[in-house]
Amino acid sequence: MSYGLNSQLAKVDGKIVERTWKLGGMYGPAIEKIVGWLEKAVTVTENDRQKQSLQGLIKYYRTGDIADFDQHCIAWVADTQSSIDVVNGFIEVYR
Repeated sequence: MSYGLNSQLAKVDGKIVERTWKLGGMYGPAIEKIVGWLEKAVTVTENDRQKQSLQGLIKYYRTGDIADFDQHCIAWVADTQSSIDVVNGFIEVYR
């Protein structure tokens, strides 16, 4: 898992807290728009694997749980039949 891929550590009231990028979290309004478009896309997917992948991505944006992103990625890799490909998420890291 890529811990810290969608979060930031910050000192709030003297305590270290993790601020996650998700609905209701960091970048919440922008992520809300992303989820809205993904929900529309789910209604016109080419097949069940593509639908499962997009639904997994929506779940990840809702929860902010990196394990949900991993499940989305597994579903995305399993989709070898779709003509249209979608890549979305906090996937670039520079270490």
